[in-house]
Amino acid sequence: MRVKIFSTIEKYFFLIVTILNLIPVLSGKFFTTLDGAAHLYNSNLINILLFENNIDLQNFFVLNHEPVPNWTGHFILSFFNYFFPAFIAEKILVLLYLIGLPYSFRRLIKTISPDNYLLSYFIFPFSYSLFFFLGFYNFSIALIIFFITLNYWIKNEENHQSKKKIFILSSLIVFTYFSHVFVFVLLIFLLGFRILIKIFIELLQNVNKVKKIITGLLKRFSVLLISSLIPLILCCYYFISRPTFQYNEYVSNKELIESIINLRPIIALDFSKEVVFSKILFYVITSLFIIAVYNKIGLLKCQGDINFKTKILTVFRRIITVSDYWLFSAIFILFLYFTVPDYDGSAGFITLRLGLFFFLLLIIWLTTQQFSQWLSILAVVVVLYCNFKLDMYYSSSVKELNKIVAEVSKVSEYILPNSIVLPLNYSDNWLVKHFSNYLGADKPMIILENYECSKDYFPVKWNEKRIPNLLLGSEDYNTYPCIQWMANSNNPSKTIDYVFILGNIYIKSDTCCEAFEQNISNNYILIFKTDNCKLYRIKPISGLVDKS
Repeated sequence: MRVKIFSTIEKYFFLIVTILNLIPVLSGKFFTTLDGAAHLYNSNLINILLFENNIDLQNFFVLNHEPVPNWTGHFILSFFNYFFPAFIAEKILVLLYLIGLPYSFRRLIKTISPDNYLLSYFIFPFSYSLFFFLGFYNFSIALIIFFITLNYWIKNEENHQSKKKIFILSSLIVFTYFSHVFVFVLLIFLLGFRILIKIFIELLQNVNKVKKIITGLLKRFSVLLISSLIPLILCCYYFISRPTFQYNEYVSNKELIESIINLRPIIALDFSKEVVFSKILFYVITSLFIIAVYNKIGLLKCQGDINFKTKILTVFRRIITVSDYWLFSAIFILFLYFTVPDYDGSAGFITLRLGLFFFLLLIIWLTTQQFSQWLSILAVVVVLYCNFKLDMYYSSSVKELNKIVAEVSKVSEYILPNSIVLPLNYSDNWLVKHFSNYLGADKPMIILENYECSKDYFPVKWNEKRIPNLLLGSEDYNTYPCIQWMANSNNPSKTIDYVFILGNIYIKSDTCCEAFEQNISNNYILIFKTDNCKLYRIKPISGLVDKS
C-alpha cells in the first residue's frame, strides 16, 4: 500500500518538476537561441514558397528538393507558424521538446528498470543543453525519437516479425533520420550493437544452443535492416553526394578530459556561472558509478572447488547481463570521443555530441543497477537543486535577450513587405549572431544574412540562378571588403532597401566601417543598437518616418 501511494505521489511530482523546468522558456516572448531566429525565418519562407506566389522571394529562395535530414524542426515550426505568430510556433516546438524529452527518457527507464525509475530525474539538467541553446532544434527533437525508438525496440525485440510492428519501427527510424543524421547513425549502431550483446549473453547462458541463437541473430538483424533500409539509402546518398573534406580539427586529450569533468555538454551560456553546478552533477554520477562497479566486483566471488575454465564462465555469467549493454555502449562512445575529430570541415561539435550521449547512456546503465532508495532520493535531490539553480540563471538570461528581440520586432514594423535587408552584426554577444532573422519571422522579407541557405542540408536554399545583381546604392559588395552578400552579376540589378546594424558600428575601425560611417552621414541607413534604436531611410519610402 505504501509503495502504491509513493508511486502515485512521485508520478505527480515528476509532472510538477517538468512544468517548473519550463520556466526559462516562459520567461520571455521568444526563447532566444543562436540559430532559433534563423529557423523561424526559414520556416516562414517555407510557407511562402509552398503556399504563396511571391515572385520577389522566389527570385532569392528555393526549396531544397533533396530529402535532407534537417526537416523535422522546420516542418513543426512551419506548420504552427501558418496558424500562429512566430513566437507561439517557437513556444510550441520548445515546449514539445522540454516535455517530450523527460517523459520519453522516463518511459525507457521504466521499460528496462521499472523499480529504479527515480534516477529518471537525471534527465532534467540535460534538457537545457548547449545544443538546445545553440538552437539545434532538429538535434534536440531527435533525442526524443531516439529514446522512443530504443524503448519500442526493447519492448518488442522478442517479437518484431509482424508487419504492424515493422511499420511502426520503420516510421520511428525514418523520423529520426529526418530529424538529425548524427542521432540516426548512432541509433542504428546501438540497435545493432544490442542485438550482438544479447546474442553473446545467450551464448554464455546456453552454450549448447548455438544454431538456434544464430538463427535468432539473423532474424533480428533482418528486421533492423528492413526497418531502416530507406533511411540507410538516403543516409548513404547524403554522404556520397557531398565533397570529402580533408580538414580535421581535433581537441587535445587534456581539454577532452576537462570537458568530461565539467560536464561541458550541459554548459550553455556562461561557463563560470554554470560549471559550479555541472561539476556537482558529474560527481553525483561518478559516485553512483563507483558504487555500481563495487557491487559488480562483489559478484566475482565464486564458491566451490571448480576448474579455471568453469570459473571464468561462471564469473561472466554472474557479472554480465543484458543491462550492461548500456555500459558497453557508453564505453564505445567514450572511445569515439577521444579518437574522432571535433570538426571535419562540415560537421562540428562532434566530441561534445558524443560527450552528451556518453553521459546519457551511462545514466541509463546506472538506472539498471541496485541502489538503496535513500541513496537514490539523495542523488535526485542534489540533481534537482543543480537543475533549478541553472534554470534560474537561464530565465534571467532569456529576459535580457528578449529586450533586444523586442527592439528588433519594433524595427520590423517599419520595413515594408518583400524588402531586401542587408544585416550587419557589431554586437559582442555570440547568441545574437542571427537575430536579424527575427525581422522576417512573420513578414515576407529578403534577409541577406541567412546561413541555412548557404548550407546544403537545410530545407531552403539560395536561388542562385535567379537572384538579382544586388547593389547598395550604386556600389556592389566589392566596395565593402568586409561584407559579402548573395548576388548574380548576370542578372538585372536590384538595390538593397535597408541596412540593419545590430550593435555599435563606431567601435569598429576597419575599412568597411569607415565606408559605412561615410554613408551614414550622406545617405539614409537603418541603424539598430542594443541601447537605442534609430531609423534612417535609405531611400524615400511613403509612410516611413525617421525615429530616434
